Amino acid sequence: MSDRPFTRGIYYFDLMAVLIVAIIVSGHHVMWDDSAPALARDVAGLYVPLLAVALLVAFRRRVHMPAVPWVAQVFAALTLVAIAVISWRWHVMVFMAAMLGGSVLLLGGLVLRTRRLSESLSRTDVVGLVAAAGSVLLTVTLAEATLRLASGLFNEEVQQLLRGADPANFGVAHPYIGHLHTPHNTFVLSGRDFRAVHNVDGLGFRNSWPWPDGADIVAVGDSVTFGQCVEDDEAWPSVIRQRLAPLRLVNLGLIGAGPQHYARVFETFGVKLRPRLVLVGVFARNDFWDADQFDRWLESGVGGNYMVWRDFGRPPRLALSLRHPRQSLDGLVRSCVLPAVRRSYVFALLRGLRGGVEGGAPPPPRIVHFEDGRSLQLLEDDLLDKARHAQPGQRVFQLALESLQQVHALASNEGAHVLMVLLPGKEEVYLPLLGVTTLDPTSALRSALNRLNIEYLNLTPGFRARAAAGEQLFFEVDGHPNGAGQALIAQLVHEHIRKNAGRYGLAD
Repeated sequence: MSDRPFTRGIYYFDLMAVLIVAIIVSGHHVMWDDSAPALARDVAGLYVPLLAVALLVAFRRRVHMPAVPWVAQVFAALTLVAIAVISWRWHVMVFMAAMLGGSVLLLGGLVLRTRRLSESLSRTDVVGLVAAAGSVLLTVTLAEATLRLASGLFNEEVQQLLRGADPANFGVAHPYIGHLHTPHNTFVLSGRDFRAVHNVDGLGFRNSWPWPDGADIVAVGDSVTFGQCVEDDEAWPSVIRQRLAPLRLVNLGLIGAGPQHYARVFETFGVKLRPRLVLVGVFARNDFWDADQFDRWLESGVGGNYMVWRDFGRPPRLALSLRHPRQSLDGLVRSCVLPAVRRSYVFALLRGLRGGVEGGAPPPPRIVHFEDGRSLQLLEDDLLDKARHAQPGQRVFQLALESLQQVHALASNEGAHVLMVLLPGKEEVYLPLLGVTTLDPTSALRSALNRLNIEYLNLTPGFRARAAAGEQLFFEVDGHPNGAGQALIAQLVHEHIRKNAGRYGLAD
């Protein structure tokens, strides 16, 4: 053939090396987040691959010699490091695919290191390629098996990350509410600066069991109202219950809940308690996002456990067709492969190491430092992303507002008063201390509640005052209020209740 002199000089390893480096360099320029430090970005995404290429070119005559594999091995190691660093900032699944694909290509190149493009592959070469691919899959399988069999050897924080791969740890399905915590259950949550035991009652909420026949106060809300990451007696409804004894308070807070949940939980469990006051913990930091997610779950019609659907993927209905092979393959991957990957311990660990973020890695957080050496991580972009729909005219804003109106209507029909407790996130509280003007996710909501004559209590000013005094009211990484933050919520709400006890029918 006319091109034989040209192909005689090119090896399979050369082709693989050029392909890998092209992908890495493209990823450096196209996919890397500009917020990353320039030196780290260039070293990982450009200089390391160029160093590997320089090494390959300088020793090229020796690379393909059967007895001198070290140059090719060093090149493979350097490029694999570059792939890992570059793709770490992408979606977790893309990172896993990049690492697996890069490893297979590199091992395949090493297997064919002495083979030219002009030469046909022998049976030994094919067996070597299959063995290379199999070794990568075997490594992943062994890592998964090790994490599953030896998970008890890790600290509690890592064990918690691994438990996130098991849908059984996401409560139980409910046909109307979507999900509830597993009844009569105890679970431990831990992080960098907290460890808390969570006990739930016979219906999946955080109360003593059995419930009283009736309640003077009922609290509904999400994980902040539930008291996630703090002990049972530190959750703000529990603190208020202690301060207002012998008045009876039942906490219907639900982890993962949004505004539609508040209405459905109160309708299902709260109305029959005949409360005189209903406290609705509105965490606008993510309530609009939660409203959107729950509405999508309802529209999907898949049923089952809402939290499993939300956190383990949203597989479409599988429809295979020979006429549309591409769509069929895509549906097969989305309905079978991706949910299976999300259930793996390897995926859960990688997602946890990324700070719980599954998509593209967020920009570095802003840091607030305290005099005692502690600090807070603030995710400004995440706040803007989750609260961007908190404006009138947006579909999710209307969904959230209608749900809060539904709670108000249900309670009013039973003669109860309703107080919307507007709970701030740590970005809203602490970013102003850094001189950052940030979004107020409750501004439009407060205007709407005023127009509808629905009473609310905005806790942001009280939190900002205490933050300005140097108090840490949230956990360092986790976005929930810490014990001091929960106590401040209880204090502000309790003061309001005491001032209005007569109007609420709660006077001694």
